[in-house]
Amino acid sequence: MKPIVAGLLACLPPATPLLAQVAWDTGSPSTSLPATAIGTVTDFQQGPGILGGERDTVVVTTQTSGPVEVFAYAFPGRSAPLSVLLGTVQGSGEKATCTWIWDGQDASETINFSGLGGVDLAANYSGVEFDLNADSVPLAWTLQFYTSASDFSTYTVVSDSGSAVSGQHFRIPFSDFLATGVGADFSRIGAIVITSEGGAGMDTELDNLRFTPVPEPSRSAWATGLALVAWRTARRRRPAGSA
Repeated sequence: MKPIVAGLLACLPPATPLLAQVAWDTGSPSTSLPATAIGTVTDFQQGPGILGGERDTVVVTTQTSGPVEVFAYAFPGRSAPLSVLLGTVQGSGEKATCTWIWDGQDASETINFSGLGGVDLAANYSGVEFDLNADSVPLAWTLQFYTSASDFSTYTVVSDSGSAVSGQHFRIPFSDFLATGVGADFSRIGAIVITSEGGAGMDTELDNLRFTPVPEPSRSAWATGLALVAWRTARRRRPAGSA
């Protein structure tokens, strides 16, 4: 039966490409945002490869030890297609909270909870995945998906101060996010917010950040149907009296 199945599966139509409008962020244009004093600095980058057409970056510096720079940046991930690298680099005397916001083209750090217009992520995606890099400073990454200001879902990844982390892979289903209100309706997302915060001297990255695709429905249906045909064909070809 195996040769029959293999031959039939070779006839499957190619998988339909994922919808371009729900690609999260290709990292173009990139962001490199210096923060040299206590206070808030912002950056707004617009481009067709960014969900909603704009990525807002906000850095709030609460501690410095002189003229320093705190970076928040985004650019294409190194291995996964349609992925982005987010990160912050801080010196030993610097402490800042970095936030990235996808909420449409508003050129504002204030979150527009309906700015993405109700993007349907559930149709093609099952969750979020990324590779975490972090030094030994305690830190946390928080991901939030909003349907409205009062209905959203949150997931937080924490790295303690025990040891550095390099390339630790996370795959987080939407179902694992914690709900506030009724939680986010992942078929109607209005805004996405990611925040990185921790102790002074924090260096950390989310590399290859992307949505996790679900199997293409029509291809799965073809595979199921052809496997059933192959099984029935094999049954008919068995000698009489065989099990």
